[in-house]
Amino acid sequence: MTTPLGPTEVRCPICLDVFDWDDTDLFVFRDGAYVPLDLTGVSDPVKRHDEMIGMYRRCPNPSADMAERHFLPISYASSGPPLVIGLVGRTESGKSHLLASIISELERGGLSPLGLNAAPVDEESHRRYLREHVASFVDGGRAIEHTARVQRDAMVTFTDAVLVGGGGRERAVAFFDVAGDDLAVRTRSMRFVLALDALIFVVDPEYALRQGAPSDGDVAFETVMARLRAQPGLTERLPVAIVVSKSDIYRFEQPVARWYRRPSLSAYLDGQPDPAEIAAESRDAFAFLHSRGARAWLRPYETFRHSTLHFVSATGSKAVADERTGGHKVFPRGVRPRRVLDPLGAIFAMSGLLGDEAARKAGA
Repeated sequence: MTTPLGPTEVRCPICLDVFDWDDTDLFVFRDGAYVPLDLTGVSDPVKRHDEMIGMYRRCPNPSADMAERHFLPISYASSGPPLVIGLVGRTESGKSHLLASIISELERGGLSPLGLNAAPVDEESHRRYLREHVASFVDGGRAIEHTARVQRDAMVTFTDAVLVGGGGRERAVAFFDVAGDDLAVRTRSMRFVLALDALIFVVDPEYALRQGAPSDGDVAFETVMARLRAQPGLTERLPVAIVVSKSDIYRFEQPVARWYRRPSLSAYLDGQPDPAEIAAESRDAFAFLHSRGARAWLRPYETFRHSTLHFVSATGSKAVADERTGGHKVFPRGVRPRRVLDPLGAIFAMSGLLGDEAARKAGA
């Protein structure tokens, strides 16, 4: 098994080094640069906490294996080690649409059925993500462009992060979303997957269920799983949610129709997982993919000990090219996400964020 982190330790998702988290070595981002913040003379706790809003902690990079300095928001690990979630799937699988829909639902108070709420870890970067991705997609009905690829040795950091709290609990939840083509190759940039605490594997049914789909499944799935299998204990420990994205395509067919119409988070109300409902959806989603020849896309379910399957739709309909926007794809009927928070509810339960009893009920 992997060695658990101590109460004040955090694994940097950029360089993978482990270091003690405290409120030293602080910086403020000003005029395009990180500027040191000196709080030596500020002893009053109220003033100190106010000064630290929006601050960043520099990663000390103990191994000294990265030339470029990197920083994490001070709220990233102020409540203990964060829950770092990676979205895995081929390009065009719908990962970016799914994450934008998740963040949009969190903004709307979508975690209230769990007795939880969400707030930004870093207000500035969160608002930027809302402006650049969520607003035009959810409110404007404009499809998100494919995620840009990264250079082979470039730093990769999380796309957005929120503080999830309620009932005396609080924990930062960070999301990684990189191009599927990048995930499919083993580069130094992609080693961030070793810092993940949970994964959402995104199955694109338009690709997986089509005639002539590759028998070896999603290359991004296989590359990430191979990297994780090489680390002792990870496949036994990490919670995994496998989602059948774009389920709106099959919303009139069983078993998809049965789940597509269910209220969001119905299996996790008040933070108390319903093992029977969780197992039923996983069973139906497994049978749906298996019976239609997509057995290879079920390998994460067979690889990871703690895993669930879900029917979701980030958009509610299919995008079409619009000549008025130069051929850019839009959603003429608007964006209507369905059940996008259920994979998150499953991960919250399996990871212990909802408490030990919820983890037991979720099968963790």
